[in-house]
Amino acid sequence: MKALSLAAEDGLITDNPMSHIKPVAHQKDPPDPFSRDEADLIAGRFDQIYPGQVANYVRFWLYTGVRTSELTGLQWPTHRGKMSDHSISYQMRIFRGF
Repeated sequence: MKALSLAAEDGLITDNPMSHIKPVAHQKDPPDPFSRDEADLIAGRFDQIYPGQVANYVRFWLYTGVRTSELTGLQWPTHRGKMSDHSISYQMRIFRGF
């Protein structure tokens, strides 16, 4: 819509055909995270069906709150974990060029 306004101001088009349309306010639904009990049930089921690394992967996902894209992009060389203070940090940079 902004591009059409600028085009009209610059004289590239006679008028903005979208000027009479009011933008719709976009509101995302609030997050609805699993409760601790739900997360425990899910993790427990993964322990039964997929013991080992798959269950650990899902458990990490449930209890850290990382986004799906962060989880799938996580690689062991990019993080440092400290079990003493129950924290993990990771760093990764992705550059996109033209």
